[in-house]
Amino acid sequence: MTPYPENLRLRPSSAHSWMVCTAGPRFCAEHAAELPESESVYASEGSQAHEIAQKMLEGKEWSCPQDMADHARGYADRCKASIGIGDTTFVEASVPLWYMPERTGRIDFIRVSPTDEHLLIRDFKYGEGVVVEAEQNEQLAIYAWSFIVKHQPEFGFAPGWTITLEIDQPRTREGEPVKSWTTTFDELGLFCARIGAVARKILADEDTEFAPGSACRFCDAKGICPARGNQALAVLPEDTAMQLGGLPPATGLTDDQIRRIVEAKPQLIEWLDSIEAHVYTLLSDGREVPGFKLVEGRSNRAWTDEAEAATKLRAFIPKDKLWSQPKFITPAQAEEALKKPLKPVTARLEKALERLITKPEGKPVLALESDPRPAIVINPLEGLVDETYL
Repeated sequence: MTPYPENLRLRPSSAHSWMVCTAGPRFCAEHAAELPESESVYASEGSQAHEIAQKMLEGKEWSCPQDMADHARGYADRCKASIGIGDTTFVEASVPLWYMPERTGRIDFIRVSPTDEHLLIRDFKYGEGVVVEAEQNEQLAIYAWSFIVKHQPEFGFAPGWTITLEIDQPRTREGEPVKSWTTTFDELGLFCARIGAVARKILADEDTEFAPGSACRFCDAKGICPARGNQALAVLPEDTAMQLGGLPPATGLTDDQIRRIVEAKPQLIEWLDSIEAHVYTLLSDGREVPGFKLVEGRSNRAWTDEAEAATKLRAFIPKDKLWSQPKFITPAQAEEALKKPLKPVTARLEKALERLITKPEGKPVLALESDPRPAIVINPLEGLVDETYL
């Protein structure tokens, strides 16, 4: 029996966070019931892109949107181009984590070149918002050392081998899509020894501590973490720090307090946003949160058929106004432009536009229970249960 909670996870993908905030993993495990369960749209999209790339590398049939196909193909082509004569490759390989063997990690692409004594680990990142660097990347190091430990008898990994760790991020907004970190067997071993030491400390719950800051960004518990909340509120005067309903006016603060609050503004905003996001996710999962509900947000009118709308409007609105932006003119913009048409607007056009304009449902937004808008009823099993058998 392990001395730690069964659901405690030290995922390679979050190693950069738990290496800093050593108390975070156990806190997440002990408060799992309070954490959101939904997978983000970005994570789902990334999983699909990985599946497509795997099929491309394995020569299997695949199907996905063209944009995703282009990026996945670029990654797959770069992997194929790196393979030399006598190399052994692995795609989406599962390996036990050396510091937690009962857990596994999944490596996107591996190439072993015994002749050159070279190991290549490549990680496919489909996200575009956060630029991921390869140098000193804990996730890549964990993958590489886990693979080395598992396959050492097969390939004879030893001092003298060169290890190249790569991040392949085809949608990155900065720099080249591939970023590399080349190191030696010994250097990687020392780097991973530090990771292993921290992992052992977390698993044994010895001298762990919270470290609110950069480690919070992707933490599931950032909306309920007391350490993060206390740090954010610490900048307020002591007698009002926990009285969120009656914060002091600026005229009642000292110059030093004002400075500290202004300096902490980004942190305070991020903390408040994370709490709202936490409540939103819980409600989206169909769970109740006293005092809150989801309501339908605002939405903009849209065309049901832009091509037909363009055909109907081109005699009434100048072409440069119809396409004055990268996208076609919106219904609201068309309505404004028709106040000064090229020729009088006819009843026939008005009926045609009425047929071509739709107003989609607004995206759910978080609201207080006192909000007059009706609550959206969330059924987490919707679409998963075949009601014909009920």
